[in-house]
Amino acid sequence: MVYFPVLFQESEESDNFGGVAILAGRNLICIPTPVRDVSGVTVVDISYNSLKMLNGIHQYERVEELILDNNRLSQLCLPPLPHLKTLSINNNNLQDLARILGNLEISVPQLTYLSMLSNPLCPNELMSGDEDDYQMYRFTVIKQLEKSQVPGLATSDPQRARRFTEAHRILRCKAAHFSQLP
Repeated sequence: MVYFPVLFQESEESDNFGGVAILAGRNLICIPTPVRDVSGVTVVDISYNSLKMLNGIHQYERVEELILDNNRLSQLCLPPLPHLKTLSINNNNLQDLARILGNLEISVPQLTYLSMLSNPLCPNELMSGDEDDYQMYRFTVIKQLEKSQVPGLATSDPQRARRFTEAHRILRCKAAHFSQLP
């Protein structure tokens, strides 16, 4: 087991000793075992490290905000984190969108904010793809997570839902058209 000093900050906004665990920029290759009780930690920042897997994240069972930006993650397999609302996993090496979304549906039922920018699975105009590719990606994420009733991503407005479905159909048709070009 790896023990590593973690910078903890008690949250001033919480009466239940909610706090922040900051493990950012420490060149970690694994999530260290905390040297103190982390049951009240609600924010975990493990960005700017060298993580390839998330073994040990289960220790932060009450986490509401998890920041995993700028690591070396190629897959995302989260344990059940029933309180997680914000997940930022930008600038990693994530590639399998369907598998990741399937895991998120099961593991993080309270998710309201998800950011996966600068990963191979997220098209952008600078690296690969165009605006249509990005919109298709975005609609796929929203549609998949809507099925699991993710509260922040639901389209409760029927008119908005119809526009969303029509836009998704148009982008699918465009994608099919372009894939048939020589």
